[in-house]
Amino acid sequence: MDCHSNMEGWLKDSSHSIWENENDMVRSLVLLLKCLKIMENAIFLSKENQTFESN
Repeated sequence: MDCHSNMEGWLKDSSHSIWENENDMVRSLVLLLKCLKIMENAIFLSKENQTFESN
């Protein structure tokens, strides 16, 4: 899953109708939020592992 390329796609493509662009933006926003959540979880787990290893 490549968040960046998906978001660039709807910014570059202006041939879609407004409705299609809105749908693409919503999908991209949802994808961005999922990617951010994955990154947040990875950071949390990394910090948790560091704490666990030092005990």
